[in-house]
Amino acid sequence: MGPKTTAPTRYIRFIYNRVILENSAVRAAAVSALSKFAAQCPSLRTSIMALLKRSLMDEDDETRDRAALAVAILDDTMAKNPY
Repeated sequence: MGPKTTAPTRYIRFIYNRVILENSAVRAAAVSALSKFAAQCPSLRTSIMALLKRSLMDEDDETRDRAALAVAILDDTMAKNPY
């Protein structure tokens, strides 16, 4: 399931709602989940990157760290493979 489903955008919307509405542990886990979707769904990377960049300003250190790592890795991946 997850990134390999027929409609991954539905999951992305639900997961990002966890980033906005939940406590710090759930937000950090949601950022990790969004990263996995971006890694496995190249067509959605640009949209997910925008969501991850919003998490860079989170009040929780763990959430910010996970978002920063994901953004750095995905930026590098997108630079090497733009399509």
